[in-house]
Amino acid sequence: MISKADSKIWITTGYGLEEYLTDATTKTIIENIILPEFRKANYYEGIDKGTNTIFEVLAGKFEALKFRNHPKISHGLLLYYLFYCHSYHCKEKKKRWGARKRK
Repeated sequence: MISKADSKIWITTGYGLEEYLTDATTKTIIENIILPEFRKANYYEGIDKGTNTIFEVLAGKFEALKFRNHPKISHGLLLYYLFYCHSYHCKEKKKRWGARKRK
């Protein structure tokens, strides 16, 4: 539904489509496909692209991952961070257990 006077837009999924057209997917469609066209006052183009994308989602052809703006973290950096956290946790646990044994 589009309400130009209220400056609001949302996609309401029908019963049975919730598993395909999730809230996250509809948010991606609105923010990355429809709104950029609306900001250029291309309302018809935004609606057209948005509905085409909804049909792509239902056909299993839409890839929401290509719209993510998250920085990519290397696997090595992630492993290093996890190892560091684990080491720190073990060190703190040793301190606590050592303090208990001394009492």
